[in-house]
Amino acid sequence: MRWRHNTLNTVMVLGPAVFVFAFALDIYIPVIPQLHHVFHASQEQLQLTLSLFMLTIAIGQLLFGPLSDQIGRLKPAMGAAVIMCIGTVLCATAHQITTLYLGRIIQAFGCCGLLVTAYAIVRDAFCGNDSARIYAYLNCFVSISPLFAPLIGGYLDYYFGWRAVFWGLLVLGFVTLLITSLLYHESHDLANRKALGWDIFKRYAQILSNQDFCFYTLSASLSITVYFTFFSVSPYIIITLLHVASQHFGIYFSVLGVTLIIGSLICGSLVQRLGVSKTLVLGATCILIGGGSMTLWYLTLGLSLAGFLIPFAIAGLGAALAIGAGQGGAMEPFPATAGAAAALFGAIEFTCCGIGGFIVLHWPIHSPLPLSIFYLVIAALTLFYALIHHCLRKAKGL
Repeated sequence: MRWRHNTLNTVMVLGPAVFVFAFALDIYIPVIPQLHHVFHASQEQLQLTLSLFMLTIAIGQLLFGPLSDQIGRLKPAMGAAVIMCIGTVLCATAHQITTLYLGRIIQAFGCCGLLVTAYAIVRDAFCGNDSARIYAYLNCFVSISPLFAPLIGGYLDYYFGWRAVFWGLLVLGFVTLLITSLLYHESHDLANRKALGWDIFKRYAQILSNQDFCFYTLSASLSITVYFTFFSVSPYIIITLLHVASQHFGIYFSVLGVTLIIGSLICGSLVQRLGVSKTLVLGATCILIGGGSMTLWYLTLGLSLAGFLIPFAIAGLGAALAIGAGQGGAMEPFPATAGAAAALFGAIEFTCCGIGGFIVLHWPIHSPLPLSIFYLVIAALTLFYALIHHCLRKAKGL
C-alpha cells in the first residue's frame, strides 16, 4: 500500500530516510574513545571514520541527485537502503581499522542516497510554501537525533559491547528498507526525467560563478563545522578527560540537539525581521563569543563540563542561525535549478565538515583549546567574508 501525498503521510514515510543519516553519525560517537584500544588506532585514524563518512555524504550527493533525475526516485532509494545495511554489517564485523573505514564509506553512501531521494520526492510532490513546510518537518528528524542517539549508543556499548551499536543501527536500516520497499512509489514523471550527462558539470560551474551562492554557501559551511567538530572532540573531552561514563555521554551531548532546534526556530523569525545577511552576521558573532568564552573559561578556571558545554551552546545557537540564513541566501538565485544548487550546497557543506574535523583533531585533545580556537578562526573568517561581500554588493549598487 502506497502513501498519499499529504503532509502527515509524507513526513512519516520519508522521515526514517532522513533520520537514518543523523542517527548513523550520532549513535557511533560514544564508542570512539574505546575504539582507540580495540583497533590500536591513533586519534587521527579514528577521526577518519567520521571525516570519511562526511566526505562520502558530500560526494554522494553529486552522484545520487543526477542519478535519481534520470531513473526516478524509487530504485535509487531502495538501492541506497540496501547499501546502507551492507556497510553497517561491515562495521559491526570489523576486526581492522581499514575494514571499519570501508564500512563507514559504504554506510555513508547508502545514507546519502536515502537523504537525497527523500528530499527529491518532496520536490516532486510539493511546491512553494508547502515544500518548505515539509522540509522543515523532515529537518526535525535530523535535529532530534542528537538528543537520544548517543544515549542509546552509550547504553548499547555498556551492556553489549561496541559492535552492538552497529547491530542496533542495522535494525533501523532494515526498517527503512521495508518502508522504502512497501510504501514508496515513483514520484518522478518520465516526462520530467533528465539524462545523466556531462552537462551537469556545466550547471555546477554556472552555480559556482554566482557570487551570492559562494558567499552564503561558504558561510553556512564554516558554521556547520561548529557541530561536526563538537561531534569529533566531545567524546575525548567528556569521556576521556572529564571521566563521564560512556552510557551517560548522551545526556551531555544532547545540548547539541537542543541548540540546533532552538536556533533553527529563532532563525525563521529573525530572517523575516533582519534579513538573511544580518542574521548570518549575528550567527557568526555568537560563534565568536562562544569560542572566546570557551578559551577564557579554560585558561582562567580550568576544564569543566560547564566551561565546555555553555560556551558551545552559545556557538551552537549562532551556527544554527548562520546555517539557516546561509542556506536561504544560497538557494535564492536558482529557482529553475534548485536541485543542482541544493546538491552542490550540500556537497560543499559536508566537505567542510570533514576537513574541519580533521584540522581540529590534528592536535592531541588535552583541553578544549583546539576546538575553541577553531571557532574563533571560522567566526573571524565568516565576518571578514561578510564585510567583503557587503562592500562588493554596495559597489555594484545592490
